[in-house]
Amino acid sequence: MLTDNELVRTTLVSGEPELGKAFLFEAAISWAKEGQQIHYFTSKQIESLPPAFHDRSEPSANALKNITFIYTPSYEELIGQLVRLQTFQKPPSILLVDELDVFSDYRNIGSSSRELHAARCCAVLLNAAQSCARVTCPPVHVCVTSFSKDQARRATYGKYFDNCWNISSEEAESETPGSVWMRRGDGQKAMEFKRLDDAVLVLKRVFSCQC
Repeated sequence: MLTDNELVRTTLVSGEPELGKAFLFEAAISWAKEGQQIHYFTSKQIESLPPAFHDRSEPSANALKNITFIYTPSYEELIGQLVRLQTFQKPPSILLVDELDVFSDYRNIGSSSRELHAARCCAVLLNAAQSCARVTCPPVHVCVTSFSKDQARRATYGKYFDNCWNISSEEAESETPGSVWMRRGDGQKAMEFKRLDDAVLVLKRVFSCQC
């Protein structure tokens, strides 16, 4: 991990896009209820809410005011917004990025340069978080989603994010129909959810870590 985790704590969520986006949105709601200020960066405007988690109560209007959704359709616009955070007198304590791959994938350059670009994208994001942490009460949390299958890019991400999770359904592998699994970075199962007909996710089991 390339940051001081006393100042910044980082999490990367991979797996199925619909489920990863639901997890990121739930994280935003949870932190907002605690009074944290959140900047939620997305390359696409949110047109509908992702599936909800069953045990979540509806957030109050005041809690929702703690979430600032920022539409950044390009790498340059994301970087511009992150750099601006250094000028804030009261910066956010939570930085969420939906689909980091959109910003770290620069298709017009060669493979080795593309890995460098992904590293640069992560470094700017974490540098912005460190700048926020020097003003607000640390730690600042950074949570992103990534759905890339590119092993080189995933290896690059692994240098910057100290918590990696995968969330996916496994009906194709003859697991329990309708189950959704949250796994740790080492592949161990951490949680099992049941997906209801209306797409709501209900927590069924929490697995102990086999360390």
